[in-house]
Amino acid sequence: LLDVTGVAPVNTLLDRLGCPRTRLHRYFGKPDMPGPAGPSQAVPAEVGRLLGGLARRELLTPALCDLALT
Repeated sequence: LLDVTGVAPVNTLLDRLGCPRTRLHRYFGKPDMPGPAGPSQAVPAEVGRLLGGLARRELLTPALCDLALT
């Protein structure tokens, strides 16, 4: 996903999914890719909400949730 979209759209998606404090700042595989300064951060409750949505097949389409979990 990051190779295609970059960092900012991923953070926008996180906002739309109800994760305003979980932020991606850098892509480890491409340190020169632009992104906000500082370390990335993940809020445990928000990550749990994302994983729960995947497990219930609600976060994305059911097929994409299945793919993400395999």
